[in-house]
Amino acid sequence: MPSFLQARSFLFDGVAYEALKGNLKDFTLDKRDYLEEVIGIITRNIHPPTKDLTDLTSVKLWSLSPFSRILHISVDKFLRQLAKEAEESKLSASDRMGIGELLHGGGTAQIHANLLKLWGSEVPPWHFYPLVPGDGSDLGRLDLRSSQETKGGSACDIFRTFICSSGALLDLASTCMKPFQNYIGRTGSWHIDQKVNQLRTLSLQQIYEHAASNSTGRMTFAASIRTCSMRSDIEFFRALRVLYKQKTTIYKRILSFRKPIALRFVKFRLYHRRLVDIQEIDAIPPESEKHEYDYSPMPADTVPPIGPKLLMHFFLHPDHAAMQPILLANIPKRKKDKLEPCQIAGSSMGWGIDITTGVDHLKLFGLGFLGTLASIVFGVAWAIVRRDIQGGFAVAGFMLTLAVTTIGSLRALDL
Repeated sequence: MPSFLQARSFLFDGVAYEALKGNLKDFTLDKRDYLEEVIGIITRNIHPPTKDLTDLTSVKLWSLSPFSRILHISVDKFLRQLAKEAEESKLSASDRMGIGELLHGGGTAQIHANLLKLWGSEVPPWHFYPLVPGDGSDLGRLDLRSSQETKGGSACDIFRTFICSSGALLDLASTCMKPFQNYIGRTGSWHIDQKVNQLRTLSLQQIYEHAASNSTGRMTFAASIRTCSMRSDIEFFRALRVLYKQKTTIYKRILSFRKPIALRFVKFRLYHRRLVDIQEIDAIPPESEKHEYDYSPMPADTVPPIGPKLLMHFFLHPDHAAMQPILLANIPKRKKDKLEPCQIAGSSMGWGIDITTGVDHLKLFGLGFLGTLASIVFGVAWAIVRRDIQGGFAVAGFMLTLAVTTIGSLRALDL
């Protein structure tokens, strides 16, 4: 058996003991700044209010001052909810103490002041903020208990993962938008109104479905539907139908002999003025484009993921679609922003739905039938009243010719 001195020398004079002392010393001296960490996470994941995505004009501090009190309440609620979730999760004791110190040590006021300062300062046009909750953002409702079991991550990484997966941060991101909207509603200022409308838009992930419509009969133009707030197939097909109707006036729809005859998934090239050149039919984004487009499952089991007849039926009868996002999940949607032509190349490649139009044969037949019937009735009436069969049907023939000429003129105009 080794002596006491040998055991003491083995335990306390070796490299392992010196390393332990160094680690303990580093741990006690390296005090983490939880306030700075929390502010950094919030400011990186919540988009500041801006007037326009293409014109990052900051909201000035004076315009945010009526919003200050409500923001303070929202931040205090965020810290209280975060502390509650920290107690329920597997967060370390030191992190729970750090959140508690923020809650009871003036952290609410400091976070509130930093948010006002951030939103009131000038934002450089090259600065990137992920949308909330967006594809580029870390936010997401994950399993709080499992999210803390990060293998190989540092304490700061685990703490950041916890906050980004918490409901507290998501609630802060969404509730901050509502009181600002209410405050603006009382001011009547059109200038600030525009900023708030943009702020409400930025509070959601920007997901777009692009639809191509042959609105002139010769050229095809692209339009987009923001689908991030849609929760059912009915909403999507109603929006698609409204988008199509917005491209034509009610008089043109009455006089037109064209109607939607098919909906197709297409690959297209977008040029300036939203002009579209369809490249491929029955095409959807490949898996390599998952950073730009989203659909489920990816890759798709079949191409196209939804048959054209079913798409057309729901387009004509949106109320027949499901109250859940069943087909909406299968439809490729562009993430973050609308497709725009590349400024260097002059065009960009994209995927979407083509609303194909064709001749409305029923309307064409109906108008021809009514013209023929009207001419026959007129000829018979003329013959009975004037007792002149030849003259009556000569005028009736002229009327029929005029009707056919009118129909031909409308078709020539490609209405």
